[in-house]
Amino acid sequence: DSVSDRWDSAAFRRENGIGALRAGVSHRVLNDRVSGSKLDTLIGDGFLPLLSVNSRADLSALWFHWYVGNTPESIVGSLKRLQVLQPRHYPMCNGWAQGVLAMRA
Repeated sequence: DSVSDRWDSAAFRRENGIGALRAGVSHRVLNDRVSGSKLDTLIGDGFLPLLSVNSRADLSALWFHWYVGNTPESIVGSLKRLQVLQPRHYPMCNGWAQGVLAMRA
């Protein structure tokens, strides 16, 4: 497991069935009433932290690689200028967006 493999969000999502997990949360938990970036914000900022605390499980990798939710275009622009994003390996994800937000705080 190389360092670069740990940051490969595309592979992490494939290997862990994140797309199916996302669809399952939307359907089973939210009755398909929330979707898209709002769903990802709710999961990344709400459900995953609460589940981590409640279960005492380390969900940091799942949180990091989760799809980015509502994010200002300036955050995406910053990551592009920093050359962090590469669609096949390093797509936009929650962790990168939160990191840039933290730098601006």
